[in-house]
Amino acid sequence: NAFVASLKTSNYHHVSGQVSYTLGHSLDTISNFRNTAPENSENLAQDYGSSDFDVRNTLNAYLVYEAPQIGHILAPVTRGWQLDVFTTTFTGTPLSVKAGSDLSGTAENADRVNVLPGVNYKTSTGSNLVPATSPTAARYAVYLNSAAFSNPAQGTWGNSSRNAFRGPNFFTLDSSVVKNTRIREGVSFQLRAEIFNLFNRTNLANPSASNPVGSASFGRITATRNNGSAPGIGPGEPFNVQFAGK
Repeated sequence: NAFVASLKTSNYHHVSGQVSYTLGHSLDTISNFRNTAPENSENLAQDYGSSDFDVRNTLNAYLVYEAPQIGHILAPVTRGWQLDVFTTTFTGTPLSVKAGSDLSGTAENADRVNVLPGVNYKTSTGSNLVPATSPTAARYAVYLNSAAFSNPAQGTWGNSSRNAFRGPNFFTLDSSVVKNTRIREGVSFQLRAEIFNLFNRTNLANPSASNPVGSASFGRITATRNNGSAPGIGPGEPFNVQFAGK
């Protein structure tokens, strides 16, 4: 289910842009088939909930400014400049908190935990990074509050539903400065500087939710959302600048 709205302008005082918003909700009983088991194979409806890829709110926006030419003498220098800004932000993706052992006795090893009423499942520090203890130690964020969960009794199910919790939100703003130079008809040269994650925001991935409740590593985040699939320029990477000419 989704609702989509957008507002667009084209060449208004040398400015073009668009803002798009999506409100969505995807539900299923299973989103991935590999290495995935239901909590209870005899009652698949027990796993009906938000899809693993469900994103509730998404906002995308871009702005393009084409600078006007200044006079005739300065035309070769002032003509062809363009400033681009693009931003995207969306709410976190769902996650389930697992018990970490086969308490139900079904051998599925997908038992979920109990949620304690009145306790925030996020830590008071949110997703703040914990400083490394040494130059070679990895930093991590403590996201889930272990005091909000407990394991169910042996032979029972937990009261939490599948994908009942959300990981960190995502936000990034990218920009570029472009100079287009016309050489002759059909031939032009472009120089561009591209800036990724202008505000150097740390976009964290979802926490580990399969470690036993109360363990030292429960609810930790140890990677960014991109996690190295495109080092330096992908979503979740730190501030970076790249230059190009074509």
